[in-house]
Amino acid sequence: MTAALKPFRIGGVEVGFPVVLAALAGYSDLAYRLICRRLGAEYCTTEMMLDRVVLHRRKLRIRLLRLTDEDHPVAGQIIGNDPAEMADKIHNAENRFHVLAPGERFLLGNKR
Repeated sequence: MTAALKPFRIGGVEVGFPVVLAALAGYSDLAYRLICRRLGAEYCTTEMMLDRVVLHRRKLRIRLLRLTDEDHPVAGQIIGNDPAEMADKIHNAENRFHVLAPGERFLLGNKR
């Protein structure tokens, strides 16, 4: 007899099963997230974003931060080496994501 898996929570975001999509650099763009959602992924994470890219490199930033109404709930992951710079970039991106993950510490963002 197998027990049913129960949903889990990250802050106020409930994540159901059967699967989630983790951050995959070079793969977790909007098109891939939407395909995964159609195949059952209820929760997705964007590609990892370098803190300097989020503010300075316009074309890449637009691609990395692109979301649609059907791409929710979604988490963003920002990496970098300067805590103050990361905090600034997180502040600029937090309204787009349900969860922001800088390194290994989760920060709750605002729902869209």
